Amino acid sequence: MIARGVRGMIGTESEIPALFAAEFAKEFMQRFTAGGAPLGKLLLNLRCEYLHNKNNVLGLLYALYCSGDILIHRKAMDKS
Repeated sequence: MIARGVRGMIGTESEIPALFAAEFAKEFMQRFTAGGAPLGKLLLNLRCEYLHNKNNVLGLLYALYCSGDILIHRKAMDKS
């Protein structure tokens, strides 16, 4: 993966049901690609939301294997 330019990974500490993994990944990617929040903070917030708002501990099994400071910056589109 490193040879292909991967800067890091998000993985789980144990097996996760596929339906939960798909839901969590979709929500994570929507938030991350929207930009504006560092990767580490975004993942922590999402894990806490699942725990406190949905009473689901499975999000706590996700771990970050890269810098938590990675951030996407969105440029404003020129509308001319």
